[in-house]
Amino acid sequence: MDTGIIGGVLKMDTFRKYIYLSHILSLRSQSPRKFGLEDLNPVASANLEANIVSTLQAGCFFGALAAYWFADKYGRRTALFGCALIAIIGTIMQAASNGHLAVMYIGRLITGVAVGAASMLNPLYTSENAPRAIRGALTGMYQFFIVSGICIAFWINYSNLLHQKGDAQFVISLAMQALPAFCLGVGMLVSNESPRWLARKDQWENAGNTLAKIRNLPVEHEYVQMELTEIKENLELEARLIGGNGFWDLQKEMWTIRGNRNRALLSIGLMVCQQMTGTNAINYYAPQIFVRLSSSLPPLC
Repeated sequence: MDTGIIGGVLKMDTFRKYIYLSHILSLRSQSPRKFGLEDLNPVASANLEANIVSTLQAGCFFGALAAYWFADKYGRRTALFGCALIAIIGTIMQAASNGHLAVMYIGRLITGVAVGAASMLNPLYTSENAPRAIRGALTGMYQFFIVSGICIAFWINYSNLLHQKGDAQFVISLAMQALPAFCLGVGMLVSNESPRWLARKDQWENAGNTLAKIRNLPVEHEYVQMELTEIKENLELEARLIGGNGFWDLQKEMWTIRGNRNRALLSIGLMVCQQMTGTNAINYYAPQIFVRLSSSLPPLC
């Protein structure tokens, strides 16, 4: 949603020319605040747009790094609910920035922390809850929802350009970034904790009850007991492999052993090359087509 929305908002004339005039500022005869995009030359404007976009990516970097620790300590469900709250706070700051670039930057940084953490936690939570037969399919649906969110965001911008006037055009678009976060937060309130995480914390009774609930089978059922046994065996194997090693010991093992290093570099290279294709640049700036066309098209209804 953010990828699609911010790309269109940056090219909205109402956003670029936005001037914040509150009652207090008018009484004090102070200069109005503005984002300033319309006053800059093309290069400076492009740099400012890049800063607004990339601030969220910086937040994603730190969010993805911190997510694993929080998810292991407090649980996947709690961590995802926290991501939803953080994203909503950051979105509110963006929508209410009122021409203050600093508030916009901080809001996008905060939202980025949540987006980066959720990007790491969602596939993990899904895979740990999903039945083995459809685990790959459900995890793969994650990418489908990413592109679906981008598509929906494009049409949100387009609709606001056609049917809204003034500041409401970009304020509503920015505020709509909170919709997925709201859905995630509500979903986590009615969802279960990961049975694998419960088992790792030695809460085997809760793990069994949770697994039975999401499989819609009694705890005593052979299938549920088989999955619990597999989880136990995997955790025991993991404990034997890791032993008492700490974070830096595991990092040393990953980077000094050739086979582990090759796997790590392959994963990193895959993600880097995927971004180097320019797909995100297209996703961020393709909404400009909607923005430019909308001024010459009549409302849809």
